[in-house]
Amino acid sequence: MHGYQMMKGLEEMSGGLYRPSPGSIYPTLQMLEDRDLVRVSEVDGKKVYAITETGTAFLQDRPVERPLESSVHGASRERFVQPEEVEKEMNDLIELLKQIQQEALHDPARRTKLHFFLRKVRGKLAGHLDLRGDK
Repeated sequence: MHGYQMMKGLEEMSGGLYRPSPGSIYPTLQMLEDRDLVRVSEVDGKKVYAITETGTAFLQDRPVERPLESSVHGASRERFVQPEEVEKEMNDLIELLKQIQQEALHDPARRTKLHFFLRKVRGKLAGHLDLRGDK
């Protein structure tokens, strides 16, 4: 598997919640290669990575958590989220945001930080849901 396939696979496994960058994937792959946990070969002009025997032994010696599989894919396989569950999460989030807003009212630095955080979150949500939130 080459690096781009890994980035896309992680994005798909997370349901689009995690989009690794080349700046995080390729240094990690280099570190794994340096530790002899993966080997690299070239196929059709692309670096292709495969786990080594050392890498397999390394994984067998350690329990591996699969948070993306259990939280995103596991939940969707077991059941769909009910509308009231989404409503509860939205209400809880709104209450938390109101509390944070009140705390930031009299602190310009905190208010500015909150403003930029909210803009970023809104943009991420809109992008994740294929919505246009710039209205």
